[in-house]
Amino acid sequence: MKASEIFDDPKPVVLWWDPSDLRAAGFAMSLIEEGQDYQLSSKYSARYDVAYQPNQKNHTHVYLKGNEVCVVNNDGTPSHGSPPFSTLPTKIQAKIRALKLVESAQVLKEQASIAAQVLIPRSVLTLLWIRLLDS
Repeated sequence: MKASEIFDDPKPVVLWWDPSDLRAAGFAMSLIEEGQDYQLSSKYSARYDVAYQPNQKNHTHVYLKGNEVCVVNNDGTPSHGSPPFSTLPTKIQAKIRALKLVESAQVLKEQASIAAQVLIPRSVLTLLWIRLLDS
């Protein structure tokens, strides 16, 4: 559960813990929205970051064997001069979407761009216009 779900008007909270206390560190990291890590596969991992500036968006850094390969905003657009989200393997894209780190609107946009076009006959369009004008 995120802080924004608990409080109507979330205020900044400072957490202090002993880094050698792994249990406390794990609990503190579960409360912090910034920097949540995800293991996507044996080679790929991701870190979700919350935006701090008004001109920023929440975004996810994707790593291949510890090296950053992509940074994607939650709306699916690239961030930090990164290659596009679509350059990642489809299985990794699917895992990131399943974790809800990328909004579904971008997924629909990507799927719509590859969908077959539908042709509507002129006669059907004419009937539609006639009905709209009559109403």
